[in-house]
Amino acid sequence: MKIYPFKAIRPKEEYASKIASPPYDVVNTSQAREYAKGNPLSFLHIVRAEIDLPEGTDLYSPEVYKKAGENLQNLIKNGYLIQEKNKAFYLYELQMEGRCQTGVVALVGCEDYEKGLIKVHEKT
Repeated sequence: MKIYPFKAIRPKEEYASKIASPPYDVVNTSQAREYAKGNPLSFLHIVRAEIDLPEGTDLYSPEVYKKAGENLQNLIKNGYLIQEKNKAFYLYELQMEGRCQTGVVALVGCEDYEKGLIKVHEKT
């Protein structure tokens, strides 16, 4: 299997705590709306973009995806998110309830996915 470095888009350090949000799948729409209230930089405006649309909007409607794209582009355009200058591999570590998980974020080839060399998670 081959892995490749890439140029990540990430928060500028001084905005990271404002942009950070819980994962989209641990909060429902109303919780996300409340969590992001008063914080236009929250990543929830991207992963739960329905919070910026009228209540009752279908979560899977084209409008939600369009709004997510607009919100992402606004964070980039306004300098809150930046792209790295150089390609790199990224390490992460999650700690929760006394357990620690470490991983690598990288690009992989589609052919390795198609050959079953990549462990599938949620069909991604």
